[in-house]
This record gives sequence, structure tokens and C-alpha cells, in this order.
Amino acid sequence: MKAKKLALFSTILCYAVTQAENSPKNLRLKSYRIERRNVEVVYTDSDRVLVQGAIESDDMVIVDGIQQIVLGEIVHLAGF
Repeated sequence: MKAKKLALFSTILCYAVTQAENSPKNLRLKSYRIERRNVEVVYTDSDRVLVQGAIESDDMVIVDGIQQIVLGEIVHLAGF
């Protein structure tokens, strides 16, 4: 497939979930807080995006339903 052509280093908003304070160690019960991060898109293709910025390789990001999130909200992961 052809890669999408985006301007290099386009700054976008990314929403990540980070473990909330005093959250249990059990993955099913852990609480997470929604945070906003600024990242720059370096490259995209059909199913991957290479970014740089305020996000780490093991951070979990929200990729769907972002119109329903509230910054700072405490959430639990579904499907784990």
C-alpha cells in the first residue's frame, strides 16, 4: 500500500492513559487517568504511525472514541 504523505513533523494531540495513583496491582482492577500529549508525526503508512514527542514506547494511547473522553478522567481498561 502507498504511504500517506503528511508534512513531516506535523504536531497533533494524542491521548494517553497512565496508571492512577493508589491503583491496585491487578491489571483488571487498575485505574488509569487520561492525559493529553503533544506528538509530532514523522511517518505514516496504512496501519502504523511513527511519532516523536511526549510519549514513551510502552505508553497506551486512545485510538478510537476520543470525542467521548474527558481529560483527567479515571478509567478502567475493557477486555483485559
